[in-house]
Amino acid sequence: MRDQPIELILANQPGPYRLTKCISVALNILDPDRAELILDTKSGQRILVELDSEAIEALGDLISLALKGTPGR
Repeated sequence: MRDQPIELILANQPGPYRLTKCISVALNILDPDRAELILDTKSGQRILVELDSEAIEALGDLISLALKGTPGR
């Protein structure tokens, strides 16, 4: 196990990029302008995606829309 993430260099073309199935998601808030989205995959990989304040706001909006569309909420 490593203490620091390894930077993953993706193709030069814009995504989307397909990864293995995600089985859990966590959000680590570093400060009001930065956060990390942590994705654990079925194959045992952990993907760390750094988010800036705009991405954090967009993610919050998506979660709010998803919850509004969930029955019983």
